[in-house]
Amino acid sequence: MATLSIRGVLEFYDGAVATECTHSNAINALLGEELGLGLMIHHLRASTGGDVAALADPCTQGTPAGVRLDRWVRVAGPGDAILYQVEVKNWCAHSLGGRPLAIEAEDATLAMHATTMWKRYWDAGAGCPVDKPLRKVLVPMRAPRHLIADRVEPVACVWDLLAPSGSPIPWFDVPAAGAFARLHWFSMSAYLRTLLGAGQSEIDIPTPLLDAGLAVVGRMVPAVFGGGATYSRLT
Repeated sequence: MATLSIRGVLEFYDGAVATECTHSNAINALLGEELGLGLMIHHLRASTGGDVAALADPCTQGTPAGVRLDRWVRVAGPGDAILYQVEVKNWCAHSLGGRPLAIEAEDATLAMHATTMWKRYWDAGAGCPVDKPLRKVLVPMRAPRHLIADRVEPVACVWDLLAPSGSPIPWFDVPAAGAFARLHWFSMSAYLRTLLGAGQSEIDIPTPLLDAGLAVVGRMVPAVFGGGATYSRLT
C-alpha cells in the first residue's frame, strides 16, 4: 500500500508547472495505471459496500492480436456481480490540450472546466470517445471463464475532471453506441477533490508496480531518496 497526498497528487496532475512537465511521462509510467485503478476501487468500495478487486486476468478479446484494455475490476455486491472492463488514461494538465485547474477553484470554474473537457473527450453524435486510444473501451473483451458475473460493463477511468452536465461528480454514465448500452466514467480529479472537500488529506491505495519500480531505482541509486536516506520500503 502507498499513502498518497491528495493535495500533492492534485497539484501535480492538475497543475501546469513547467519544471514538472518534464517528469510527467516518467511518473505516469510508474504510477499512472495503479493510481487510476486504486482510486476507482477505493470509490467503488465506499459507494457500493461490495467486495471490489482488480483481477490479474488479462483484459483482452481472447485472441493473439486485437484490442487489450488495462484491467478487469470485479464488484460483488449484495445483489449481483459486475465485471468492469477498464481503460485508464492519465491525460492531464501536462498533456497536449490539457488545462490546469486550481485546487481551490470556484464552483463556476469547475463546471466550465468539466463541460469543456467533456466536449474534448466525448463525441455525442457518434456515441463514443473522441480519441481512438480511449474508444477501444467499448470493444467487448472476453471475460475470464472462472469467474461468474451477472453482466460486463465498460469504464473509462480518466484523470481529468469532466462531466456532460457540468456537475463534477467522480462516477457517471452516458448512453453509448455499439455493443454496450452505456459507458461508465470515473474521474480521478473529481474523486480526489471530493475527498479533499470532505476533510481527507491522504488516501491509501495498493501500488505493487510502483513499489517494484522504486525498488529497482533504489538498487541503482541507493541515496536518491531523502538526500542520502535509502527508500525505507526496500529494506
